Amino acid sequence: MINESLEFQLSEPSKDRIVNLLREAICSGYLSPGMRLIEAELAEKMKVGRTPLREAIRQLALEGLVEIIPNKGATIASYSRDDIKDIYRIWSALEGLAASMAVEDLSQSEIDEITAIQIKLETGKLQAEKREWFLTDREFHTTLLRGCQRPRLLKLIELQINQISRYWLILGLIPGIADKVISEHRKIIDALDSRNSDLIRHVIEEHIFSTGLLLGDHLEFFWPMVLQNS
Repeated sequence: MINESLEFQLSEPSKDRIVNLLREAICSGYLSPGMRLIEAELAEKMKVGRTPLREAIRQLALEGLVEIIPNKGATIASYSRDDIKDIYRIWSALEGLAASMAVEDLSQSEIDEITAIQIKLETGKLQAEKREWFLTDREFHTTLLRGCQRPRLLKLIELQINQISRYWLILGLIPGIADKVISEHRKIIDALDSRNSDLIRHVIEEHIFSTGLLLGDHLEFFWPMVLQNS
């Protein structure tokens, strides 16, 4: 059954708009891994036609967010521990490369902006709002990559992030995760200040992949708890 918190209003329904709304619902955790996407129910709730909805679901399948099983329909993709580690391994390599390209073109004002975001992440008030905290963490990385003028590379990074975004629900339950991220971000800022592209690539890769290892190790323990409370 579709989560009742999803209230889609599409004045001009199109495949792209439906894709964006469903992607956000998946990445936010409103649509949980393993949940069936029943076209008739979704079409009625979103007030869209079955054809653009079906096309949108196929697009999300290409992105790895939806799994289409012949004769059974579509479900929100579920990832194993190894799947998550593989996604993070790819993401870390791509973002490390992009950061190494971006570092020379980042202005001092942009580095100051990254530092200001880091200060926000260190506040107890924001850490208490876990989804906002993880969105701010994403802002830290997005600002860092602003200097990378490689659209194809950035699109590949976005695809990895979209596949894994919903797991902030589990990351937020891991003891010490905020302290870990904050400490590693400080190393990233130090590398940015040095303008050392090899160093920034290394610290970014280590930061992202080590987080993926943590998530993979905690997946089976925390995911049933998350589903129960969703």
